[in-house]
Amino acid sequence: MELDPSFATAHAALARAYQFSGAAAPMEDAIRKAYALRNRASERERLDITSVYYQFGTGQVDQTIQTCQL
Repeated sequence: MELDPSFATAHAALARAYQFSGAAAPMEDAIRKAYALRNRASERERLDITSVYYQFGTGQVDQTIQTCQL
């Protein structure tokens, strides 16, 4: 992210790391940033970012499932 602050997948990976470490506030910030930048990612990466956003950023499990099924 130091080289490219607009690297959406890096923000999503950071969100997962925060989630696994139990740091909720930084995780939410990172996934929101990834979601805002998702249009700069490939289709597969966009789906991954979107599923993480719905799961951890909003808690919309149904949307997470639908995105993963795509």
